Amino acid sequence: MSKLVAKGAEADVYEGKLAGTRVMRKIRKSKAYRVKALDEKIRLSRTRKEARLLHSAKEAGVRCPLVLSVRRYEIAMSKLDGRLMMKVDARTAEQVCASAGTLLATLHSAGISHGDYTPANIVIRKGEAWIIDFGLGEFTLDDEDFATDILLMKKSLSKRAYSKFKKAYCRSRGKRAGATLERLVEIEKRGRYVVRGALA
Repeated sequence: MSKLVAKGAEADVYEGKLAGTRVMRKIRKSKAYRVKALDEKIRLSRTRKEARLLHSAKEAGVRCPLVLSVRRYEIAMSKLDGRLMMKVDARTAEQVCASAGTLLATLHSAGISHGDYTPANIVIRKGEAWIIDFGLGEFTLDDEDFATDILLMKKSLSKRAYSKFKKAYCRSRGKRAGATLERLVEIEKRGRYVVRGALA
């Protein structure tokens, strides 16, 4: 019997079993406001893409759930035992920041952006970071996408924690980190400009 553990705008997540193994099932929900044929096409496309992202990330050595089965609008994946980074104390979160930075660098080096890389989507297991929820991920080589992942973490962390995260990212990504961080500065400048304009 499956148990609902999370409700999202696009999908619900259930915990259950598959062939005796504990799994998490992510099921994309129908949207009544969309034309049925379009709704089915979107849900099918997004389900398949997320499964491919997870598979590619796993092959690249990224710590993330293992895809066990894919149905029309559903992905069954291995359950990760651990705690969400957003739900632990500041000290524990800080201790895993370097791991989270290295993990993101590995993901980017594989040509994947996460799209929602925040403590809400990082599970801490045995002192290491694992990534979950690739629903907003993309296959990409665009530094804008990679920089956005970093920016989301920067906004979520203290200065000290972000410093550890950034150093680990740069160390693992090598020369490619420079271009991504330059784009990050550009994005932040655009953000400040928009804010100033809105207040003028």
